[in-house]
Amino acid sequence: MMQQIANTPFYEITYLPRKNRIYFKVRGLWPSKRSIPNYIMDWRKALTVTQKRFSVLSDLSDMEAHPNDIKEFHEKVEELLNRAGVLKTAEVLADNKLHPFETPMKETTKFETLQAADRWLDYSTATA
Repeated sequence: MMQQIANTPFYEITYLPRKNRIYFKVRGLWPSKRSIPNYIMDWRKALTVTQKRFSVLSDLSDMEAHPNDIKEFHEKVEELLNRAGVLKTAEVLADNKLHPFETPMKETTKFETLQAADRWLDYSTATA
């Protein structure tokens, strides 16, 4: 059963224990760091429920380019994920909404649909 970690107007973080997977959904434009005051804390909370070798599926299909100060938050989350031992990450992007350098995770595989990303994570984490 999916566990709700955070649900804000700007993002949602859930965790599915049977897949040991964090699901991250971005909503629209984040105007500033002040609009997401608990972002880092919510990710830390998510990492407390994962097991070793977890995966992350990020749905960025509704995301708009963020200001530079918010990119710092994404980099901090990436650092937290790496330190916690993330095994694989996948991102779903909308056509022409983001350039690769604007996405939150640097080392990730990109997909056009959530289903394709989820299947790839299922396969790649089972064989890793």
